[in-house]
Amino acid sequence: GNVRFSICVFFFDNGINFLRKNHWKEHYDLSLQLFDGAAKCSFFIGDNESLNLLTEQILTYARTFQDKLNVMYITVSALSYASRLPESIEKGMIILSKLGQPLPESTSDADIDSCIEQTLF
Repeated sequence: GNVRFSICVFFFDNGINFLRKNHWKEHYDLSLQLFDGAAKCSFFIGDNESLNLLTEQILTYARTFQDKLNVMYITVSALSYASRLPESIEKGMIILSKLGQPLPESTSDADIDSCIEQTLF
């Protein structure tokens, strides 16, 4: 599994290296696809340093929230896998609020039970 993703990172990196200086302006879609693909593969092989660099580029240059969403999800997942759950939850809640899903600041056991019942039935 990881070997395949490592090979993919190699190809994505080569693609990124072929991009010109103003690639985010001149070749936006290609840039987004290459950086997004490289970020996914970096996540799967556990290369957090590369993931952070790629994510930073996407969050800086992506034109829309929708274009940033995938890498935001990967970031939340990476934080969760790194046992950084409070950060993961905080970022996840920010994303959900931007998607129009309001979440309560705090919940009671009764609130949780009510949500579970609504989900089951």
